[in-house]
Amino acid sequence: MDNASSEAPGQTSPGRIMAVDDSPIALKKYAMTMDKAGFEYRPVQDPKAALDAIAEFRPNVILMDQMMPDIDGFELTKMIISTPGMEGIKIIMVSSDNKKETVVKAVQGGAVDFLMKPFDDDALLAKIKKYLARK
Repeated sequence: MDNASSEAPGQTSPGRIMAVDDSPIALKKYAMTMDKAGFEYRPVQDPKAALDAIAEFRPNVILMDQMMPDIDGFELTKMIISTPGMEGIKIIMVSSDNKKETVVKAVQGGAVDFLMKPFDDDALLAKIKKYLARK
């Protein structure tokens, strides 16, 4: 059931969060954090399946791993923002690569923000809530 359809006037939906990451450990960590925060959450381990999963789940925010096999986070972000109906989704790039060039490439490529691994759950949730407020 969609939370948005059953909310009382004046309340906001907690939001739909998707994580695209080839690491099952990272996806499990996201799941625990999203569950505690009350968000609807969908993990995607195979980046090649991401576009179909996005079309079905319709997330507000995507946590995008930068380094994945076959399709990296940069390429997948470009594919998402160029797909009709998906251009408004907020993408937060997540990476252990903290080089300035990586951060710049992520933001110039369509990500709204960048989060360094390892990260604190509070920092992650603060970024998500920031972009949910703009949905």
